[in-house]
Amino acid sequence: MPTTVEEQAEKDRKDAEARKDAEEQARKDEAEDDKRRADAGETAAECAARKDKARKDSEEIPAWADAFVTKVADAVIQKGEADRARKDAETKAEKEKLEAAGKETAADKARKDAEAASDKARKDAEARADAAEKSNKDMQIQLAAMNLQLKGVLKQPTADERNELAKAQARADGVARKLGSQADAPQLGESLMSYKRRQAGIFLKHARTDAVKSINLADVPDSMFAVAEDMIYADASAAGDDPAAAPAGQLYEEVQVGPYGQQRIIPHGDSRVFIDRHSVQPMHIKQFNKQKGG
Repeated sequence: MPTTVEEQAEKDRKDAEARKDAEEQARKDEAEDDKRRADAGETAAECAARKDKARKDSEEIPAWADAFVTKVADAVIQKGEADRARKDAETKAEKEKLEAAGKETAADKARKDAEAASDKARKDAEARADAAEKSNKDMQIQLAAMNLQLKGVLKQPTADERNELAKAQARADGVARKLGSQADAPQLGESLMSYKRRQAGIFLKHARTDAVKSINLADVPDSMFAVAEDMIYADASAAGDDPAAAPAGQLYEEVQVGPYGQQRIIPHGDSRVFIDRHSVQPMHIKQFNKQKGG
């Protein structure tokens, strides 16, 4: 059945054309019928009666045909309504599906965000705990080192330890003087081995080979330190004996003590320092006095 104005107008146009065609065909049929009647010798009254009967027969529609048309029309209407209902149901289901998917996506995003925030909070807490633990360990190490240092300071060295420290200082001072400096005294509470390692570390830069220069004295065992110490002191002493190694403009004295306490002073360094120190400044004639009696 037509559902819009355009469809109704199109149907009316087609119905009008059909009526027009039917009327035209009826006129043609009537003319042919009149011709046949004239040829057959039928009277006008008989022809009128026959046409009236034919008209009545055509206007009467059988009951089964009317019922069939009605049934077909109802079926078409029901099918249209069913199609519309099906489309509406499909549209509603699709809409509900999209809405459910949107809600599920939002829920997943919220869940993932919550999991990420929880994971970040856990990692931050672990990092803070690790930092606190490391800080505590570092503090404990520092306290232990301070306790050891304090014990060393409070502990007074014995006579033998003082003699050994004096010998170590004298040896380091002899090499240092060749290099234009002097050895530091042992620090308060410093052990003999710590003092020797510190002094050897000062002379390590004068080693002749890179292999010796790269030695980490803190890693050398006490039982093998004497070998490394002798090697370092020998190279530093040789560097002090080399005049070319002495700094320019410096002159220093090496004091050697003999077996009976006698001292021998040996100068090292730039000899021009000694010469300039004891030489007379040169004099120059600037002008002559040409006046009489001058």
